[in-house]
Amino acid sequence: MIGNGKIELTKLAFEPTESIEFVLNKHYQTAKFTLTNNEETDIIVKWKANVFIYSASPKYAIVKAKTTQRFTLICEGVERRHYETDVPVDRFTTVIIGIKPTNFKARQIWKDGALQEELFTGKVHKKYTFIVFKDRNIPNWWNFRRGVLLPTPIPTYGVVREEDWEIFGTKGKNPGFAALIIPLDNDGSKPPAEKQDEWDEDQNQNGSNE
Repeated sequence: MIGNGKIELTKLAFEPTESIEFVLNKHYQTAKFTLTNNEETDIIVKWKANVFIYSASPKYAIVKAKTTQRFTLICEGVERRHYETDVPVDRFTTVIIGIKPTNFKARQIWKDGALQEELFTGKVHKKYTFIVFKDRNIPNWWNFRRGVLLPTPIPTYGVVREEDWEIFGTKGKNPGFAALIIPLDNDGSKPPAEKQDEWDEDQNQNGSNE
């Protein structure tokens, strides 16, 4: 999960900044995402999501200093009948780390612990991009607990707690994040209190997006 550590990569720009929108149907859909690296150092990126529904292209990338990388975020489609009484609460997670100049490909580095030890620099960062299904999710559902808007919004970018570094793929482990299905309140707009509070962002590792 995102900790309280000082962010080292402070000059990254994300567009969109918090969320993307899909329509809850069985059709293939895409959304654009842009990451601009205004740092003096290169960064390496890996996307995570529920592998059964979502993917990113490219999934792995090295973004050179002072350059912009464009990604396509993909929803393979969701049968609406699966959510007649439930609402999805899904997201993409981007793992971001500073990296030394290299000719190795991003995917090769993420699969090789020795290369990671040699090339990674600084702390592990991550970025959340939440998924809003049109007419099913409230626009900022991730900032609600027990049906009440949180006084302080959940951070969507920050440093990973050091004790969690290994589970974010920095030691050869690459867990994914599963979609959760949370029943709607009676008004059909918000997750009920007893279910919303059970959601723990770092327990969602049932689907692996290798």
